[in-house]
Amino acid sequence: MSDRFKRAVFVLLVLPSFASAMGRRSTDERSAKLPQVVVIDAGHGGKNEGAIVHGRRERDIVLALSLKLQEQLEARPGISPFLTRWADEFVSLTDRVSRAEEVGGRLFLSLHVDNNRVRKGRGVMVYVYGRNKTIPKGPEREPDEKILPPPPGKQVKQSRRFAAHIGKTLKKSGIRTAGYVDKGPFAVLKSKEMPSVLVELGNLRDRSEARQISDPAFQDRLAEALADGIESFLKERYGPLPGHSAATR
Repeated sequence: MSDRFKRAVFVLLVLPSFASAMGRRSTDERSAKLPQVVVIDAGHGGKNEGAIVHGRRERDIVLALSLKLQEQLEARPGISPFLTRWADEFVSLTDRVSRAEEVGGRLFLSLHVDNNRVRKGRGVMVYVYGRNKTIPKGPEREPDEKILPPPPGKQVKQSRRFAAHIGKTLKKSGIRTAGYVDKGPFAVLKSKEMPSVLVELGNLRDRSEARQISDPAFQDRLAEALADGIESFLKERYGPLPGHSAATR
C-alpha cells in the first residue's frame, strides 16, 4: 500500500469521522453531509503497459484524462474524487476494486483505450459487467491476487443506469459514442459495493480517434462530459448532493 493511498484514505475516512465524533452527529446525518466519493481508475500502469500504437501509450492517455476528470469533479460541490493510481505505477486489478471500496466509493469509473484492428470508428464505448466471448482474455493475474466473484445482479442493474447517464452526457457534448452499452467480464467491474463502468475512450487503431483522444483540448471536453454523467447519476440515486440545492445543474 503506497503512502499516497494511505494519506487519501486518512483524508476521506479518518478526518470526517473524527469531525463527526467531535460534533456528536449521528451516522445517518454524517453520511448525508459528506461528499460522495467517486473512484477514477486509470487503466494499466507500470509493468502493465496497455496498448501502444504508433508511439501513443494507453497508460499515459488514460492517466492524463483521469487527472482532468479529477479536477472537474473537485470543482463540483458534494463530490470527492479518488484515483486508484496517480502516476505510472502498477496496481493489480483486485487492488483497484479493494481500494475503491476501502475509501467508501459510491461509483467506480475505469478508463481505457481500445486496440482493435477490426471494429473501428465506434467512438467511446461504455461497458458494464457481463459475459462477452468476443473480448480477449485480460492480463495475467498476480500469483497471490484474490479473484473476486461476479457482482450481484442488483449492482449490475445500477451499473447500467450509470452507463446510461454517461452515454447521454457524452452525446449531449457532441462526442461520438456507441449507441448501446456493451458487456465485458472485466475484473475491475466486480465490486459488490458500488455501480461500476468501464469506458473505452476510443480506438488507437483508428487514426482519427487516436489523434482525437491524444488531444488535450478534446480530453478537456471528454472529462467535462464524464463529470456531467457522474453528477447526474449521483443525483438520481442519492438525491441533492451536499452543497447543492435541488435547483442547481
